[in-house]
Amino acid sequence: MAVQVYGSNHVAIEVDDAQKAMEFYADVFNLEMLRGGEGHLDGP
Repeated sequence: MAVQVYGSNHVAIEVDDAQKAMEFYADVFNLEMLRGGEGHLDGP
């Protein structure tokens, strides 16, 4: 059975180093932070 993904509404990932995690997801998945949340960062 194949799963087809149409989009994602929300993802929460707990990490020890938020800056490193943001850089990783930007580099590997070409993602960008649209807005911060709890303990948010200012961006790259």
